Amino acid sequence: MTDGSSAHSFDAKILAQALASGNGSLPTDISANQREALAWELKDAALACWSTNPTQVSSIAAALQQLLALDDNTPASPIPALRDSVAAYEAIAAGRMTEADTLLQQAAGKFRALGLASAAAQTQVPRVLVLCMQGRLDDAERCGIAARDELLALGDTHAASRVSLNLGQLSCERSHFGVAVTHFESAIAGFRHADDRERAAQSSIGLADALAATGEFEAALQHYAEARGERSTGSWPVLAALCDESAALIRLARGEYAPALAGLEEARRQYQQLQMPQHLANAERQLGQVYLELHLLPEAIALLQNTIDRFMSLEMHLEAAWTRVELANAIARQHAEDPRVDTVLSQAEHVFVAEAQVAGQATVALARAEQATNLGQVDRALKLASGAEATFRRLDMPASAIRAALLVAECAGARNGAIDARDTFSHLLSSAHSRGLLSIELRALLQLGYLACGERDYDLAKSHFERAVALVEEQRFRLVGDDLRYAFQNSTVAPYRELLRLALGADGEQSNTFAIVLALERFRARALADRLGSVATVQGGTNARLDELHHRLSWSQRRLRRLHEEGEDTGVADAELRQLENEYLEVQRRSRLVLHERGAKPAATNIDHRMLTALQEALREAAAVVEYGVLDDELFACIVDGQSVRVVRHIALWSDVEGAIRRVQFQMDAMRTSRLLPQQHVRQLEARARHALQQLHAMIWAPLTATLGEAKRLLVVPHSKLGAIAFAALHDGNGYLGENAEIAIAPSLAVAAQVLARRAPTIAAPLVLADTKRLAHAIAEADAVQEIFPRAQVRTRDDASGDALRQLGRTAECIHFACHGVFRSDNPMFSALELADGNFSAIDAEKLNLTNPLVVLSACDSGVATEAEGDEVFGLVRAFLIGGASRVVASLWPVDDDTTVEWMKVFYRSLQAGAAPAQAGLQAQQAVREQHPHPFHWAAFVTFGAW
Repeated sequence: MTDGSSAHSFDAKILAQALASGNGSLPTDISANQREALAWELKDAALACWSTNPTQVSSIAAALQQLLALDDNTPASPIPALRDSVAAYEAIAAGRMTEADTLLQQAAGKFRALGLASAAAQTQVPRVLVLCMQGRLDDAERCGIAARDELLALGDTHAASRVSLNLGQLSCERSHFGVAVTHFESAIAGFRHADDRERAAQSSIGLADALAATGEFEAALQHYAEARGERSTGSWPVLAALCDESAALIRLARGEYAPALAGLEEARRQYQQLQMPQHLANAERQLGQVYLELHLLPEAIALLQNTIDRFMSLEMHLEAAWTRVELANAIARQHAEDPRVDTVLSQAEHVFVAEAQVAGQATVALARAEQATNLGQVDRALKLASGAEATFRRLDMPASAIRAALLVAECAGARNGAIDARDTFSHLLSSAHSRGLLSIELRALLQLGYLACGERDYDLAKSHFERAVALVEEQRFRLVGDDLRYAFQNSTVAPYRELLRLALGADGEQSNTFAIVLALERFRARALADRLGSVATVQGGTNARLDELHHRLSWSQRRLRRLHEEGEDTGVADAELRQLENEYLEVQRRSRLVLHERGAKPAATNIDHRMLTALQEALREAAAVVEYGVLDDELFACIVDGQSVRVVRHIALWSDVEGAIRRVQFQMDAMRTSRLLPQQHVRQLEARARHALQQLHAMIWAPLTATLGEAKRLLVVPHSKLGAIAFAALHDGNGYLGENAEIAIAPSLAVAAQVLARRAPTIAAPLVLADTKRLAHAIAEADAVQEIFPRAQVRTRDDASGDALRQLGRTAECIHFACHGVFRSDNPMFSALELADGNFSAIDAEKLNLTNPLVVLSACDSGVATEAEGDEVFGLVRAFLIGGASRVVASLWPVDDDTTVEWMKVFYRSLQAGAAPAQAGLQAQQAVREQHPHPFHWAAFVTFGAW
């Protein structure tokens, strides 16, 4: 054996270090005294690394087991007790708390039988932590106090400091933060006296945690910095992860969501690498908290439920209870009447009552109060919130107390209009601002704005709402990823809406039209506008895990397609695919978080006077933009042309418009089986469709005609369900709107301005990807395009693949897809085109980095998108615009194969003659309408982005 550790040259400490690191082997010829000395050194090595480098503990436990075999029941040997101690450390690191408790008690009994009182007392130090993890807080406190007193009496101040550290953590668990501060400060002093910098750093982190819980964020950050300073003198990766995690939690409390997410994900990765299941579960829970704050509710619910399962398997019942409260809040925000909310809160409350966790009980009460408010149960909410506030103040938990006080004030105002409401909300605003509690600031500013509106002080109201929007914008700007940005803004849309209300005239007097347009645009399709404004913020860098998941997704999609084609049951395969998709999105999201924190900065785009003026300059003669908006139940429109900006109010009641839209969609759906219907019946359906479209025209377009004048080139920015309407098919009683006007669709003025800056390409050699193996009409489309453009690059059958698109699409002026399309309302980023080598999804399209081509999606439902707050859209059209397309032509419903081929022939002949996409679409509609008058046949394909 090397390193001077043979029987003739024995150094127990060196040998223990070698065995712990896996670089040595245990000699069989050492004496009983040498075995005992080595066992004590191994125990000390395990004690030093079980919480900071737990992977070594297993090696040490294995070495002690070998020593025990060599010891062969030597009388009065401490090795059995030492083996039990180290086995307990291994069990703790693996999350097996019941086993750890049993082993520690066994070790204590064996040490006492040998007269080793100090060693016996030291076994109680980790036992305090084990009892805490099991939720046995009273037992943990009694155990800790007894162990500390015994160790002090024995003169072992270092071990007593370790107990103080654990008692501090216990006091935090019990929300006794003032007591925790005392314990941590005592531990820090003892560890520094013993020059134990690692545990001094641990204690500094604990002290900072306790201070953060009382709202002393700056002091907490200072102690985290001290812990980092201690960490820099040693190699303690766990402490680095703890510092990242703890600082991220302060960022979260302050509403600084982007750095909070990045810090928590970095800590989570470190815990995963260090194989620390308890810390890993906590980091997952905290990520779920941030998702909840950002209103990313399905993801938060899934993550929190998974974390509860982890905590239960680790016997961490108290942590599971806290997570249940957060899960209940997430469920309640998604569906206030969901019966699971009360069930989950009751489960948490049961644990809190059993463990005398007063703060937990108050948090449950506050969660019930929030739910009662959402259900309109104001009196119940007021009673619950008042009780919670009193408890939080007694426990010196100011952040929670402020949150409860705000709900109390909101309930009091809703019930009887508090006389001192303005002073109350002003005080809460000041308190929240001083502590950086963003969500409370936003709610207080909203309430102050509402009060000012009630008093007709509209300038003051605008000031409050503008402050709220500024807070939202600051945080939204820092978030990376469409999902996070959209979810956050969607949850904080109220001040934007109130500013729009003020611009429209809260007292009946309308503001200037520019102000109305700008207010409407401030929360419209912002995530898409940001992406178009900075394509460099696409989804991040290379990630091996994402690549693996992408391959698995492709395989699963092909398998599901094959099962469909063979008529097999697809239930299991479909469920597995959905699970893979969600996993992919989560891994992608977390990858972006870390990359963003390392320096990638997203851009934020918002239309302003300069951009609006540039848009007007881009509108040539007889061109106009019609942007719809809805406030309360009023549909209104902003009309922008080259000379003016005008607003048309009170066009219709939105609830009536929604009904008219449903009637139009019903008529379109009725034509899907038209091949099987007699011609007379088809004519009747065409008349009914025309009647429904005439009703809708009278509601949403006729009131605009006087303002639009002679405009023949129209860019429509629809609202919500209007995005599913083919505006060209609106009928005024004499003819269709699309008979005389070129119409394109955009989700916002900001997007329209950016797309108009991308000139439509001159087309000479389109790229055609046609699924001729499964679609008979695809070959007809491919042949038609090649006949019109002899230089076209046509890929059919197995060559019509995603790989071909990536290789050839980057330089193409036009890309034509003739294939099946799938719109996924449940997960629109996986809406896809079915190519030869698998589904080509919206996620894939965003990554294409195209050079301004026209993209034509001759596939069913390719233009369908989600309907979302702020008219944010998610689907294939959006994805191809982000991927670099200048314009996208796509369908709003499945179209008959034969008429699609005829439509495309006319469309491409017009493009070849020099027409712009919207003009070519107009000519294609006219040609098909002559043979097939029902709008189902000719109106489905729409030009998106610009003309």
